[in-house]
Amino acid sequence: MGTPMGLVKRTRSGLASAASTVAGAARAPARKAVPTGPTPTEPLRGTALERRLRTALSTAPHARSTASQVMSASPLRRGLFNVGLKQAARLRREGYLPASAGLEREELVRIHGAIIPTIADGTFRRPSRSRPDKAMTSSHGRTTGELHEIDVPQEQAALGALGWTRLCVDTDEIRARRVLSIIHSYHLDVLISPLGPSPSEYAADMRLLLPRGLSPQIQEALHQSSRPTLRLHLLGEGRIAVDDGSLLVRTFPDCPHPWPGSLLVEGGRVTRAEIEIHRHPNVMANILDVVDP
Repeated sequence: MGTPMGLVKRTRSGLASAASTVAGAARAPARKAVPTGPTPTEPLRGTALERRLRTALSTAPHARSTASQVMSASPLRRGLFNVGLKQAARLRREGYLPASAGLEREELVRIHGAIIPTIADGTFRRPSRSRPDKAMTSSHGRTTGELHEIDVPQEQAALGALGWTRLCVDTDEIRARRVLSIIHSYHLDVLISPLGPSPSEYAADMRLLLPRGLSPQIQEALHQSSRPTLRLHLLGEGRIAVDDGSLLVRTFPDCPHPWPGSLLVEGGRVTRAEIEIHRHPNVMANILDVVDP
């Protein structure tokens, strides 16, 4: 049967032989899928964002590829030279893309798989109540992912369910390594949705995302940036980071939010919500230790 180390080496060899095929699949364009979750028994009400969120949360977990579960964000899957350097340089130079530019998969994957975990890293000095902290961010983390348009069956649509956009991200989270976590590889499912265009819908969506609103300090930080497009990263424990794509971001405490994720802000207005709805540990990737180069 051979030694355990020999088994790992043979596994890595087999994965490497399929690396180009898997990496190409990871860069495939968005495709449609149909959820297999239970049909709602009562009509869904509320804004479009609220109904998309409830639809997404009730959708059964999707089938994942072997590459996602075994390789996660390994260089064998994402590409040996795909470390995000070009994306990081563009963000530093131009900032985040506006909503009118459409959904850019590479930017979205790096935001949720590399940038947010880096900002949320517990090794950074925590902000105090009197003075926001500044944290250094990086988009060089190991991450890969896809975009999918999810349709709903007619019986669900008749009850108010809405189709939604799902961002799938496989990531090797740097922050988890620093607290000696056994599991540091995760698969994230992120709902992507615009906010309601009318004043009443927009106000309802903002109450859903930020029940207590934004503090004056956060609003001031948004206005201080010279870039037209910014992001509010929704971190754990009620923390929020104001990020304009530069090297340093400002983090603020005491701003409760029910879901982690990121909000795209243009002209002081949130135009798109990206909410993390599921997080699955990639246990096999950690056992085989193929996440690292």
